[in-house]
Amino acid sequence: IHSKVVMNEHCAIVGTINMDYRSFYLHYENGVWIYDEEFRQAVENDFINTFAQSIEITYEDWKNRPLKMKIIQPILHVFDALV
Repeated sequence: IHSKVVMNEHCAIVGTINMDYRSFYLHYENGVWIYDEEFRQAVENDFINTFAQSIEITYEDWKNRPLKMKIIQPILHVFDALV
């Protein structure tokens, strides 16, 4: 899931929305603004746990990706506007 999270010590905003026309009117993306401290803490804990399991992909990693990925990615790029 490609989502966004913004939080501070008082609230959290979680959702999929981008600030553009397509997100607002075509894709019906949305987000929620949460003021509940217990839920905000759960969101923070989930973010920390997910981040700990994540790996950084550097530009060098991307340049050295397998040949099949280099072939498939431009083909799939044709469908970007539909997703």
